[in-house]
Amino acid sequence: VYNPVYTPMCVPEDGVGVPVASFAFNVAAYRGFVFLERSTLLDAPPEFWFDTPECTGMLWWQNCTQPVDDRQCFQDFQAALAKLGAEDKAFSDCDQTGFYSCVERVETAVSS
Repeated sequence: VYNPVYTPMCVPEDGVGVPVASFAFNVAAYRGFVFLERSTLLDAPPEFWFDTPECTGMLWWQNCTQPVDDRQCFQDFQAALAKLGAEDKAFSDCDQTGFYSCVERVETAVSS
């Protein structure tokens, strides 16, 4: 839903017009929560994205799980994206001559 008028919060009791308080809240929330600084897909990822070994028990009875090698998977994904941006003209031309966002500008989160 791109227009807050079409959300259930903005339907007045009598069905006529737009409730000002609700509309103001939605505008404030949109401006405050959507326009955040996000890292791009080619930035170094934070450590908490990846699996870590987890241990249970004590001393000799300690049992640890082996982490999945998801870091390498993500690095391969980043390398493929960087290669796409370097080799494919459609993904390397930006702004006036191509896509609005080049590969190196694509954010890690969805934005409206």
